Amino acid sequence: MRPLPADVLVTIRSRCRQVGLRIPAVRAVADLLVERDGLDPDLALFAARASQSHVGMARRLARDEGSRSRRESVVHLPLRVKATSDAVAMAKELVEVTQQEAASSAEVRNAEERRNLLRSLGLAEDEKVPAKLRHHVKRLEDAQTARNKRAVHDTLDRAMIDLTGLFRDVLALQLGTDAELVNEHLRDELASYARAASPERTVERIDAVSTARRRLAGNVPPLLALEAMATSFLPDRILDRRPPDHP
Repeated sequence: MRPLPADVLVTIRSRCRQVGLRIPAVRAVADLLVERDGLDPDLALFAARASQSHVGMARRLARDEGSRSRRESVVHLPLRVKATSDAVAMAKELVEVTQQEAASSAEVRNAEERRNLLRSLGLAEDEKVPAKLRHHVKRLEDAQTARNKRAVHDTLDRAMIDLTGLFRDVLALQLGTDAELVNEHLRDELASYARAASPERTVERIDAVSTARRRLAGNVPPLLALEAMATSFLPDRILDRRPPDHP
């Protein structure tokens, strides 16, 4: 159950102001990227849709071709699953793609932080760090290592959100709604995929992605969690032949 203001103690509530937040419209995010960052309107609109109105992610997608390429790899993975071996390969590729994305995101930031630290210590970037100052660099490196590990988990979770958006698009096409697709640029491919599956099976796949997210949050090894998820992406004709008690 979602907490309500009435659940908060009166003495605390009387000192607070309730602020309602909402997700911005796709067009509003695209307009922001065009006006503030000078990005191409078509690219900004694609990024706003693909990020599901996450401003920071939309900006990264619009400005970084590598991020766009890795996202495209992620959302195409379920469309390529035709057999169990494909599902296993998909899980492995998804782990690798998200690790690459996390590493790419961290590389520039880590290098900039190191340059700033050396500058604050009065050292040039290529200058050897004196022994008495090495603990400063070591502390930064330890913090970056811990952050890099969190980044892998966060990037995996973002990939799960992208997959959920993909299957919601499929469901929208199956139900004939007029909802705007997150992956509008894949409409033809998704329409073909939607015709080969049932809406009930699509809902099961959305549930499988949600289950994988919970398992990842519970520190289940990523490859195991994703392999279990990927088997739900097998074509309906294969899943329908499985016995009822098959995992």
